[in-house]
Amino acid sequence: SFSFNDALGSRDPGDGYAPGDGEIDGYMPSALYQAALLAELTVTQRTAHTCAPTFTQPGLDAVANLGSTDLCLRNDSAYPVRILVKAGSQGITVTVQGTDKRGYTTSLDCQTTHIDKYATLLVPAPNEPKEDGTPYVSGDVVREGINGLTVESQLLRQDKATGQLSRILIATQEYTRQDKYIVQ
Repeated sequence: SFSFNDALGSRDPGDGYAPGDGEIDGYMPSALYQAALLAELTVTQRTAHTCAPTFTQPGLDAVANLGSTDLCLRNDSAYPVRILVKAGSQGITVTVQGTDKRGYTTSLDCQTTHIDKYATLLVPAPNEPKEDGTPYVSGDVVREGINGLTVESQLLRQDKATGQLSRILIATQEYTRQDKYIVQ
């Protein structure tokens, strides 16, 4: 079996890790999760983001934080696999390499089945200043809104000989709505 946290190890600032680094905690586990689904590895542990992500398709995200959440995979095939991760200026790419004797190709699809639209709320100005050090004034956005979603993710298998397509439900994921806050 494979644990993202065990493979990555400590995320110590002395090793160049910035706490809350989205690439390590969100982008990379999400890319690995998608590659694992396409390779049909068994996902034994996965936590999605609380709110719908904007960096990847909702339903195909994963988050891993050392000590709280992890992405764990298992190879149940008869052949070994190798996980390759490349990070560069174009983003993160994860590939699962191994012997493929399947008579079909795989792809992923997600369908939003419900939207819980965020509300816009007027709130008092926060005591702390904005990131630029200036105080909040009437009309300033304190927090952007994010719609809550229910998303079904599916693995699609297309037979190489006949072209017949089958769908397998992977998960139904619910993302929390985050209301928009504007200073009154």
